[in-house]
This record gives sequence, structure tokens and C-alpha cells, in this order.
Amino acid sequence: MPIRTYAANFPDSFLFWGGVEHVSPDFIPEADVAVVSPPCQRFSKLGKGQAGLDHALSVHIVRIILKSNCQAVLFENVPEYYQSRGFEMIKELLTPFKYWVPFELNPYDMGGIASRPRKYCVAFRERVPFRIPQLPKVRKRPKVADFLDEKPVMSWREKAGSTMAYFEGAHAAKYAHTGFAKSELTLVTPDSSRVACFAKEYFKISRTCSYLQHDKEANLWRPFSVSEVARMMNLPDWFEIPSDIPLSLGYKILGEGMDGLPTKAIAVELSAALVGQQIKKLFSVSQVEEFHLPLTETDGQFELVF
Repeated sequence: MPIRTYAANFPDSFLFWGGVEHVSPDFIPEADVAVVSPPCQRFSKLGKGQAGLDHALSVHIVRIILKSNCQAVLFENVPEYYQSRGFEMIKELLTPFKYWVPFELNPYDMGGIASRPRKYCVAFRERVPFRIPQLPKVRKRPKVADFLDEKPVMSWREKAGSTMAYFEGAHAAKYAHTGFAKSELTLVTPDSSRVACFAKEYFKISRTCSYLQHDKEANLWRPFSVSEVARMMNLPDWFEIPSDIPLSLGYKILGEGMDGLPTKAIAVELSAALVGQQIKKLFSVSQVEEFHLPLTETDGQFELVF
């Protein structure tokens, strides 16, 4: 389903319909940058905590990166992933990449509304002038109302007898001793300026995700629509999930995706670093020494000739 979504939004792209372990070297095109975002469920605090079972894919990730002849690699995942054997293996095998720059970003700290802390790492073959994106001074926070559909497509639900009532009642009492029984972001209003991370379990109704409470009737709530979630994750207006994909999978695709704010900021810095490196090579010291300005002398004055 993620591949179908990618194909719908980037119809002219090169796609391989299968797992990374099945990609033949003949199908790997050259690229400037490779983006690697392995499944995070085994490492995430919200996942199953079965880290260490997926590192066999690391070998295939490495061979794809090397075959692409890319100059930089961007990794995105939850912070716990970078302590795994899988990432350690990737670093050991990617011997041509000598420079690694790790950093963390949260779109909420960049002016977004959704909190989605992620750790990134950029690897380069050569030392380049890459700068970690700077956090802006957020002067005005967006509100949930700014991202809502003009015509709501999700129906309101009664809180009584629903999963939401369970979260506020029996669930809260049962897990009160853990400190994770209640989240202030599970139910938000149109005036709220912060929402929780949208996980792939959103369709199943998760306490750790955010849902919309009616601004006038406190007993009514509803899930955010797929388009509303996409906007709160700062995806471009033209992005869409094919209409024939089930709603549950639409939420899953978004929950496993990357937020647009940090992704765009990193892409800009990556582009500047790689272009800057090319310019530096183009105008190396030896070339500058051989370069002569086209000057001519007229009446004792030097003039630049075009």
C-alpha cells in the first residue's frame, strides 16, 4: 500500500514493488541522496519492544546504498533505533562513508502542531559544509481548527460506551500507578495548539494519539480524517492517498511516514551542502590560479571585458 501511494503521488518515479531483500542490482538506479527509514515498531516506545529481529535487512540496505553511488544518506527513525545492532551493522559496512552527523528534531519545535520526535543521521563520503537545521522562533502557534476539513467527512461519536470512555474510566484507574494512564492530548479541541504523534494504530483508537472533541458538546468526539492528519503532518496540499485504499491503511501509511517540516528543512541543508561541495571542487585552488580576468587598459584605467 505505501508503494501504491508513492506511485500515485510520484507517477514518473522509478519503483520496485517488493522488499529490499529482493532488489536486484540491475534495478538500482544512481542517486545523489538515499533516504533510509526502516520500520520503527520494534524500537519505538509504542511498539512491541522486539528490537534485534530485523537487522538482517541491514545488509540489503547497504548494498542498495552502495550500488546507487549516492553521495549522502539520510536515516530517520525513533532514537532507540540508533542503539540497535541493525544500525551498528550499517555503519560498519558503509565504509566509504566517513562522516556521520546525528541530530534530533521535533516538528512541534519547528512551528508544527504535531509532536513527533525523531532522530536523524546524515552520512557523507566526504566532509561537506552540512548544517543541522536551526529551530525557528515560533511566534504564533497554529490551532487544530486550521487543519480541519471544510466539510467534515468523519462522523461524531457518543463518548458513553466508547473506547474514549474506557480510556477516561476503567483504563485510567487500572494503569494509574504507571503514570501513563491518561494523556492530555488524547482529546483535543479546535482551539488546541498541540496534538500527539499520529501512530499507525490510529484507526484502532489509541490513547497515545489525538482525537477531536466537539467544541460545544463534550460527549461527542471523532477521529481526524486522513486529509486532516496529512495536513497536521505538514504534507504538501497535492499529496493524496488513493481513494481505493482502506481507511485503516491510510492512517497506517501516514503513521509510518515522515513529517514534512523537518524533512523539508533537512533536504534544503543537504542540497546546499552537496551543491556547495561541487562548487568548491569546480573552483579549486589550482583552477583559480589558472583563471585570468579579461581586463583591458584604457587611459590608465583597467576595465572588465564582457
